[in-house]
Amino acid sequence: MKLHLITILITLGLLLAVGGCQGSDSDDNDDVSTAEMTPGTPGAGADSVSEEILALADESDLALTPRANFDAEYLAMEASGEMVAPQQLYERVVTELAMIREQNSEVNGEENCDLTALNCPITVRTDWSSDEPLVVGFDEEGQTKIESDTYTDWNELNQFFRMNPIQTILNSSFVILGSDAVVNIEKLSQEYAKLSHITSADPNYLAGDSNDICLSIEGEVHSYIFNEGFGDCPSGCISETYYGFSIDADGNLTQLGTWSNSESSEEPEWFRNLTACREGLR
Repeated sequence: MKLHLITILITLGLLLAVGGCQGSDSDDNDDVSTAEMTPGTPGAGADSVSEEILALADESDLALTPRANFDAEYLAMEASGEMVAPQQLYERVVTELAMIREQNSEVNGEENCDLTALNCPITVRTDWSSDEPLVVGFDEEGQTKIESDTYTDWNELNQFFRMNPIQTILNSSFVILGSDAVVNIEKLSQEYAKLSHITSADPNYLAGDSNDICLSIEGEVHSYIFNEGFGDCPSGCISETYYGFSIDADGNLTQLGTWSNSESSEEPEWFRNLTACREGLR
């Protein structure tokens, strides 16, 4: 079970509705309503995109997303810190993931696996919902504009990043946006937060835990940690096993080691040294 940010918002709305329903004779105030929005062309009405928006991402890289290898694209985007994955980095990561999997069967698992057992492939776990990645909150004037389909300040961002409003929550207090592009939603949400009448813009984060992969880049060396989690992962896996690898610019693969926190509480040096991955995976 994975809990989205939107699930939390709807739950909050239900609690507020229950708390405020006494003494009300009207059914018009539906605080927990959700409404599907008619899919259309993202950013319809924006005839052109400003230089400021164009500077947020490389157009050629953005045009290539979504790419064939999701794991490689997400890792290249995440590790580079860019809004979208740079193509050259993506291609190298595709090659390196294939090399690791070919030489280390323990990270592959079985396609038709039992999610409660230790036999599922280790793949990337996204930080946010991949099909509903962004949740945007509006003030009262913004809500009115959303309901009348006259809010246009987000048109350029929607158009450039192919973000499509797909659902409203709590009487248009929040709007969920979806996109087929693999984009750094944490960075993109900061751009939406700058727009008028928007009170919040956040990735639609996922709760719980599962298998995952992390890439750390230090100069020309790429270091990977494959994380296999087990034991009540919807609540945050009880035990985890980490497989570490590094690959240099010449394509030489080195096994850094394997560590299971269920067997030893002491982190190995190779794991501690990969600070960004350590913080992201633990």
